[in-house]
Parts: sequence; C-alpha cells; structure tokens
Amino acid sequence: MRGSAAEPAGKHPGPAGGLLLGRSTLDSTECASSAEGGQGLVQLSSRATAFRLQFIQRLLTGPGDLVWRAAASGLLRTVQGLGLDRALFLMDTKMLDISGLPDFYRGFFKIWNCFKKQNKGCRTLHWPLEEPLVYSGRLDISSVTIPALSRTLISSGIITLRELVNIAGSDLSRAEDLAARMGLRSLRVVNQLLHRWKSALTSEERVQLMDYSHTETGPTEDEPFPQLNISPDLDGCAGPLLECRGEGEMDFGKET
Repeated sequence: MRGSAAEPAGKHPGPAGGLLLGRSTLDSTECASSAEGGQGLVQLSSRATAFRLQFIQRLLTGPGDLVWRAAASGLLRTVQGLGLDRALFLMDTKMLDISGLPDFYRGFFKIWNCFKKQNKGCRTLHWPLEEPLVYSGRLDISSVTIPALSRTLISSGIITLRELVNIAGSDLSRAEDLAARMGLRSLRVVNQLLHRWKSALTSEERVQLMDYSHTETGPTEDEPFPQLNISPDLDGCAGPLLECRGEGEMDFGKET
C-alpha cells in the first residue's frame, strides 16, 4: 500500500509495548550465506509471504494513525456483505467468500489461513462486542443449535455480539425481541440460543456487559486488537522437519 512506503523499515512499536514484525523478519527469508554453505540468495516467494503477514499484523495491531487502514477496512467490509473489517480475523476466514477482493487481499487471506489462531482475550469490552456470531467465531453456536442459524443471523442483521446485545439486552434475556427480529416463533428455541451465547462468554465478560448497560459511554474504538497466538497449521502433515521444538506459538502482536 502507498501509505506504508514512507515508514521506517525497522521495528515498529505495537500495543502495550509489543513489537510488530520488522526488517529482521523479512531478512529471515534469505537463504544461507556462502560462508554457511548456501548461495546467499533471496527466496522471493518467502519474502512475499513475510510481507503479507506483516501487513496483516500492522492492520490488526499497528498504530491507529496508519494512513492506509481506512482504505483497507473499506475493502474488507465488502466481504459477503458482513460489514466487518478487522473483526473478520476473529472468525474462520477459510469459510469466507473473498472472490470479490483484489488479488493482494486474497493473497494475505491465503497466508492467514495457513495458521491456527488462539484468541487470548483483551482488557475491555470493545472487541468482545465486535466478535462475530457466525463462521466459526468464538461465539458461533450454530453447530449445536438450529439448522441454518448463521444464515438466519446474517439475514436478520445480527452478526456481532454488539448487535445481539442491542436487541436482547446486556443480560441476553429479551427472547421476545430476538424472536421477532429473527422471525422465529418458538420462544423456547430462542431462550436456548441465548443461554448458549451466555455460556460462551467468560464470567468477566458477563460482568462487563452488565456494567456496559449502566454507563453512558461504551468502550472506545481505539482499544488494542485482542491478543492472538498463532502457530503453523500442520494438520495432515508429518515428518521430522515439522516437529516443533520449544514454543510452537507466537504472540502475533510481538516479534519473537
């Protein structure tokens, strides 16, 4: 992107004192030097992969004044009409139809899909409220509830926890309102859905939701993105070179 060209090539400060992937990450894509028995060549495909991963990292956890983030977010909000940008990365992106995105953006989703992600949470309620209820997000309960729940939620405009709370209340108790919005007749089924969503939240998040309902201002949008730990998705792969030694996960907001 044009806005990133003017920024320094070294390490970039991330949230809470963390470091974003910097030049050292890109340099690691070079082959061994001649002194080490290699030819000192650059693996162009690996460098492109590292750049795309760095782009995702800066999009999610970089400083708030990135000049290209607004344009990137605008493109991401077009994915399947969900209206989500960074929150897309809190769901299973393999399930998304990204065919309408430019090649560059399809490329970084391809890279992102090569990793397993673990959401370690965040300090405030902003990002839990932005968490998707569909496409295998943490709050997706469709596998244990009514058929086609995700499709019903999307068509009803209930895609995130925030939208659910706006309808069902911060205690997720207004089953009648939710049933009317979703076009469901059975209050028993809707109450079961609400119970499962409550169970998917942590006890701390449930307390924060109750506090949220009693405050005039909600959490600010500049809250840091949730901490994600990532590791290569090696399911179905085997071999001695694929055995992890030491830590198998990396904090995506910090350089290791």
